[in-house]
Amino acid sequence: KQSIIKNMSYTGIFGFLSNMTIENTLVYNCIQHSAHLAFGGNYDFTHVTMVNMGASGVAHSEATLELGNFAESAQGHFSADLNATFTNCIITGSLDDELVYDDDNYAQFNYLYENCVLTTKLDITGTGYINVLKNVDPEFIDILEDDYHLQAASPCRNYGKTTSVVNDLDDVVRDASPDLGAYEYN
Repeated sequence: KQSIIKNMSYTGIFGFLSNMTIENTLVYNCIQHSAHLAFGGNYDFTHVTMVNMGASGVAHSEATLELGNFAESAQGHFSADLNATFTNCIITGSLDDELVYDDDNYAQFNYLYENCVLTTKLDITGTGYINVLKNVDPEFIDILEDDYHLQAASPCRNYGKTTSVVNDLDDVVRDASPDLGAYEYN
């Protein structure tokens, strides 16, 4: 909660059969993923901004977010249920598709994006996507300066749903129509 994870040489948030609650968090400029939730687990992301633009000299070739429900090793193939929710999140980057799903079709693979911005080629008309803005520019203040606050004209403003996360990453109180991501426009 209330964290900034940046310029990682691997992955910003790595979950391996984990239980995580991530709130008011900014993750940016990771060489691989901002978040890689592998081999199942239970994850709840609320008001999180995940951005991989390749700025600040960090190369970007992997999707910002990867979800998976299995692992493989010399001992065999192992499956584990995945349950992941993303509420009022921004998941974007410089690639055409910033989401990767690794579903082995054995274990549960449940995800829900609600009131989020997603950069993806995936079809978002299914039940796992509610009020999602697809492939829109979040209009951050200045990605070259790593300023991921929202501009006044951002489509992320007032697009969120009310949650129990009442203050943003800067400790600014969110209004009745909260903005997406870690920062409330101020």
